[in-house]
Amino acid sequence: SDGPHAGLATVRVWVDGHERLVELRDGFLSYDIIAWPLGKPRTAVRITWETPPRVKKSDDVAQGTSIFVGPLLMALDLQEQRSLVRQYEFDAADWDTTTKRQWRYAVPAGGSILFGNLTRRAPGPRPHARGATRCPLSLIAGLARLEEGDWKMEKGSPGSLPQGCAASTEELVNLVPYGCSSIRIAAFPEAGGASLVV
Repeated sequence: SDGPHAGLATVRVWVDGHERLVELRDGFLSYDIIAWPLGKPRTAVRITWETPPRVKKSDDVAQGTSIFVGPLLMALDLQEQRSLVRQYEFDAADWDTTTKRQWRYAVPAGGSILFGNLTRRAPGPRPHARGATRCPLSLIAGLARLEEGDWKMEKGSPGSLPQGCAASTEELVNLVPYGCSSIRIAAFPEAGGASLVV
């Protein structure tokens, strides 16, 4: 199914250490938490789900094709490097985020992607960790590599998704949830036939 709850194969919710039933309302998981007095400890909610990755092609060809794990939109893991530009008070700062990794990839023709390992790990002390080695979730996927001229840069960023591009090889690449990256490439064009390179 491609409805609002697509990809939520098995969902389990724990509240204060006890598993609870949840309702699906308008495509959202809903659980009513009873209000608590200010002096009482706060309620902790943990949600886990088991679901296979899925490929979703946009109705608008300019938006391309994206990969989801449950409700999470996946983006390329570009192994970003960050350097401090300016430090402000209250731990605020400006950062320059760059990558030297290949980012020009496409979904193989027909949207059939070979998926590898889906890795889950406990979050570390920093909740906004960047990259597949520190993010709580990462996925290996076979994407078609494009040449530099196939997908051009515009004003220092990836330009519009190319149409009708050809690819000669597929590569296994890491994907991470959209929020675990700063340079976010999560929409891919569709390419012609390619053979997998490991």
